[in-house]
Amino acid sequence: MIDRLCGAKYAGWSYEEKIRIHGERNEVDEETGHYFVEFGERLRLKEVIAGSRFPFSRKPIEDALKGYAEEAAIRKATASVASFEIIIDHAGLPAA
Repeated sequence: MIDRLCGAKYAGWSYEEKIRIHGERNEVDEETGHYFVEFGERLRLKEVIAGSRFPFSRKPIEDALKGYAEEAAIRKATASVASFEIIIDHAGLPAA
């Protein structure tokens, strides 16, 4: 039942093509107290979508992605003015 609830999502947002995964929380980050699942062969970051309220350029995201073996696309989400949906701007965020 928990898996079904965690995977549930409003049908109108099916265009997002998101995949939700569950990982084991084995190691805690001593500094933050948060748990993370490492990217690797079984988990790869392919795209970062900055939310509609993200106030910065793409630089902070690019800085955070330094060190990842594979390149991830950076996109910007905006709220539609015509309907209840989020639109992905494939041009992405401004450089500066």
